[in-house]
Amino acid sequence: MTITAIKFTMHIKKLSVLPLLLCLAGAAQGVTFDEAFGASQKGDYETAYKAYKILADQGDFKSQFNLGVMYEYGLNVQQSYVEAVAWYRLAANQKYPQAQHMLGMKYQKGSGVEQSFKEAVKWQRLAADQGYAPAQQSLGVLYVNGQGVPEDLKQAAELFGLAANQNYVEAQYNLGVMYYMGKGVAQSYEQAVKWYRLAATSHYTNAQYNLGACYFNGHGVPQDNVRSYMWWSTAAANGDSNANNDRETLEKKMSPEQIAEAKQLVKECKANNFKNCN
Repeated sequence: MTITAIKFTMHIKKLSVLPLLLCLAGAAQGVTFDEAFGASQKGDYETAYKAYKILADQGDFKSQFNLGVMYEYGLNVQQSYVEAVAWYRLAANQKYPQAQHMLGMKYQKGSGVEQSFKEAVKWQRLAADQGYAPAQQSLGVLYVNGQGVPEDLKQAAELFGLAANQNYVEAQYNLGVMYYMGKGVAQSYEQAVKWYRLAATSHYTNAQYNLGACYFNGHGVPQDNVRSYMWWSTAAANGDSNANNDRETLEKKMSPEQIAEAKQLVKECKANNFKNCN
């Protein structure tokens, strides 16, 4: 029986909008970050924009960053990566790690600026050195791909580890892949399973698939078709076609009792939000 190989995907997560619009109490010309943030939460981006703009023009780096987010996603303004970059840069030059990271991402993708992996590395490193997990993850990806820096899997694994220990799910998954493949770290299925499980229970689909594959192959855990089926079912429900195909293949080797047990585990895990789900 042939099962799809373990996935080795260095993922860069698309950031959601509202969490980037950070709240900071402060006042200037009668406006505060609390007011701006409250307006953005209600979808009143016109009010939010006006408040952020007043503070940004006075040099406040967090409002500059938030304006960059608004231009990034076209919130009450015409969407413009060029304008987003301009505001990110102002905040990044004041050593704000979130802005440094986002500016680095713009250089990585060539959005609003000419693509430059060298510049991407520069800004991601500045943010990573401040302990910012998304930047540590992104810098790790650059080391894996040898973009803007020489390929260095050991350095990549170290960066993924720093972010993974801050519960950054993409880094947990990537670190699991590194351990599974023995890339930049001593090969260890047990460590791979540890990090896959942390990411899988945080609803990360690729980790759910890989964890299912580990149970199927008996890598780092006792071989267990029931739990393999459970994790592949979970990944399939999240749209993973490989998980769906492999689950269907596996099902032919299982008894009706095993299938029923696996389906019950899926229900229990979801009901408990994947807490204590083994």
